[in-house]
Amino acid sequence: TDSREFAGFQTLFTPPFPQAGPRHRQAASMPRILVAALLSAFILLAVCPPALCDDDKKPDPYEMLHVSVERGKHLMSLQCGDKTDTGRILSCGSDATGRARVEKWAKAPLPVRAVDYHNHHFNSDRWDVFEVKGSDIIVSTVAKSGTTLTQAIIGHLLLITGNQPPVGDEEALLDRSPWVDMRPMPVPALIGVMKGQEGFKRRCLKTHLPLDGLRFDPSAKYINVVRDPRDVAWSMHNHWAAVTPAWYGMVNSDPLVGPPVPPYDEAAHTQKRVFEDWIIRGESWLWSYWHHVHTWWSYRHLPNVLHVHFANLKKDKKGEVRRMAAFLGIDATDAQIDNVVAKTSIEAMRSDKKLMGPIMDAMFDKGKESFLYKGTNGRWKDMLTAEDHAALEKKAKQEIPDDLWDYLQTGNYPPAKGEL
Repeated sequence: TDSREFAGFQTLFTPPFPQAGPRHRQAASMPRILVAALLSAFILLAVCPPALCDDDKKPDPYEMLHVSVERGKHLMSLQCGDKTDTGRILSCGSDATGRARVEKWAKAPLPVRAVDYHNHHFNSDRWDVFEVKGSDIIVSTVAKSGTTLTQAIIGHLLLITGNQPPVGDEEALLDRSPWVDMRPMPVPALIGVMKGQEGFKRRCLKTHLPLDGLRFDPSAKYINVVRDPRDVAWSMHNHWAAVTPAWYGMVNSDPLVGPPVPPYDEAAHTQKRVFEDWIIRGESWLWSYWHHVHTWWSYRHLPNVLHVHFANLKKDKKGEVRRMAAFLGIDATDAQIDNVVAKTSIEAMRSDKKLMGPIMDAMFDKGKESFLYKGTNGRWKDMLTAEDHAALEKKAKQEIPDDLWDYLQTGNYPPAKGEL
């Protein structure tokens, strides 16, 4: 990939940024895209600058960003909270909240897909364009909870045990674990990624969906990674502050269900403000932290669901890597575990040129260095007051069970249902 392709990419995704938008934005003229080619952990997309593409080669944006033109136009005709033609509720992310709602949903023996998630980042329909296999590994997080670290750990485990072939010269390790429900990734590109991995013994896939929006397969393995909500908020602040105009153009591109991501304002969007808006008030452009963790926690007793806490990955990475390998049925030696631990330190990941694709340079100021930030916890300790902690405690008690709240704060895993 040369600099001309990135120049085209930057040009493609640089529209004016709205301070606020209607409930739904109408599909607008989309810049011309010829083929899907750029592959990375975030997006797989190829750009053809408008000057190089003929109008008759311009693809329908509904075909690129939805599983079908009909489905895309149907979703654009609805309001967040309406029922879709699947009979499920359309959620734009932050509206999928409510403890009683999760507790009622979780009475089923296995997770039921009850919500269609569509917004600037999500398109839960993407899980319908391929078949999940019993050998698949699905990594889930609410966001900024250790997703990339966990993907890297699993990727290296699969490599050193021969479950995947060596990473080629023109690819990166995290290219192999695509974010399936990421809306901006063109559907044909996702299908191409899945087909390209048909010869792999095992695949690793990524999702940020709550469990009530996922097509659950009881034969696949699911790893849900969690983190203290204060640490998540501080990490998200860094993420949002570092994104480029190209990132905004990507996530807010038409046809968009729900409101767009607003521009980051350095003066207004402080770390504490992000925490208050997202975690305490639930009035953020982000999807609900509480709803996500509660849906996954509700099925922690299933044998194919594993919970991992980011704090434990920091405190005892070797033990957690061994625990994940055992859960996945991967027979790794001590030397192999040590190798994975070494390759997934923050320093090693930053310097590893084969970990991520170069598109990070277009999406984030300082590229991979900004995306892989400090990876530390507790940066909020000198900034939150006793009143802030009391508000958080009150919110947690309203939204989730006590054992989950204790786990999120401490990483101490309690007995699962039926194990008491």
